[in-house]
Amino acid sequence: MHRHRLLPSALTLASALLLGTAVAAPAGAATTVPAEDGPRAACLVITQQGGGHPTIFDRWADVRNDCGRHIERVSVQLDYHFDPTCQALAPGQSTRYHWISTLQENIEANYAYECPGP
Repeated sequence: MHRHRLLPSALTLASALLLGTAVAAPAGAATTVPAEDGPRAACLVITQQGGGHPTIFDRWADVRNDCGRHIERVSVQLDYHFDPTCQALAPGQSTRYHWISTLQENIEANYAYECPGP
């Protein structure tokens, strides 16, 4: 009985959070996150991202390493999708990550991060 009362407020909160995230990170913008926030680092920068065919997207994002050190494992964070395989990235170099997204999903990379573990 109590679950029915909580469901509308939970959905409202979830909608507000999702809309706030969508407004905060416009498509194609360079994305950085403060270095203090776990494995995410402001020095791993998404420089551009895009896609292909209009019904099934071969989505991609270019990430540049501005950290001044070699990072053995880097990837990009995707909502509701598996993140691409972690790759090594030398200082000053860029790499491109790929994933498949349908027209309904239109998944974009939110930020680049240093993958945990060995």
